[in-house]
Amino acid sequence: MASRIVANYCVSQPFPAVCIPFKCPAFARGYAIQAQNRPIQFVSLNCYLVPKLFTFKIANATCRRQDERALRIARFVRGKDVIALQEMWGGHVNDFTSALLGTHNLVPGARGVTFGELRLKLVNTVRSWLAAAGGLWFAFRKPLRLLHSGKHTFTISESRSRKGVGCVLLDMEPYWPGRQLLVFNTHLDPTDLPNRRAQLAEIQDFIGKTVRELLGRRGGFEPAKCGVVCTGDFNTAADWPDQYAYLLRVLGARDLYAEQAARQAAGAPGSLAPHTYDMANSLATKIATKQSRRIDYIFALDHVSDFGDWNPDGPVGDARRIEFMRLACDQFVVERQPFGEEFSDHWPQTAVLRPAE
Repeated sequence: MASRIVANYCVSQPFPAVCIPFKCPAFARGYAIQAQNRPIQFVSLNCYLVPKLFTFKIANATCRRQDERALRIARFVRGKDVIALQEMWGGHVNDFTSALLGTHNLVPGARGVTFGELRLKLVNTVRSWLAAAGGLWFAFRKPLRLLHSGKHTFTISESRSRKGVGCVLLDMEPYWPGRQLLVFNTHLDPTDLPNRRAQLAEIQDFIGKTVRELLGRRGGFEPAKCGVVCTGDFNTAADWPDQYAYLLRVLGARDLYAEQAARQAAGAPGSLAPHTYDMANSLATKIATKQSRRIDYIFALDHVSDFGDWNPDGPVGDARRIEFMRLACDQFVVERQPFGEEFSDHWPQTAVLRPAE
């Protein structure tokens, strides 16, 4: 079995179907087990690719080298299987399309407009805003198939940038036979706590409505065979105990970074960067409200507790709880770059995921 080494992790590549010697039942059974447990690399990053019209703001004053950074991010994520990005406001989508077109599929509407060699950044920025994309962007490796996509625009947002939450449901057959992966991607307001709480409630409601919609279809969606991830820039620091606990409680989430940190504290090899927004990053904005913190997350959701009317401050437990396939995270990496060569003001996160059973 061929392998590739990425971030000190060995990810097995499947044999082409024609190469599997089915005349040997023992080998075929062994291959099926290996294929079912084949890990995928899931990456999430706030790209900090802000339209130039808005880089005059103090909060975006460090948003430099955008053309060069977009190309480097695109080359970086090309090595990943499932990609969820934030702050992709449209101007650089063609750079990503060009880099990924041979290896990945994009969600409908994610490609930009071109005219000959012209990239039409302004046109693509306007198209993204009109489509209420909210800076959210997905891609996934070509053996995978898109089964569903959706989005919700927050009813309240301090930036008025049409932020929200988006989702994709992927058929994971080439990696996890008979399984699916449902991914939610979001970006919350940076400074307004009441807004963030309202946005979290809308995310929880959108997750419930999405599951209800998928369950309403005839066949094709079984929660017990579907892993669920919720990722993005939540602008909620892990060292804010009350807000962090509230975030986990509303979403019913497992923090995959925290699980990796616990394994390492128990003696497992590796070292995790403590922050995803780091003031040592040359692109970090040097203003009083910014500090080094872990504010970006990759969460695994093992269940949904209700369809939108659940009270996160109420009692735990709900008879209508729906269980999803549990995901295992074999490795979690916060991938830092050298000073002056950073992809973004945030560090990318990569989780190596597979079904837990």
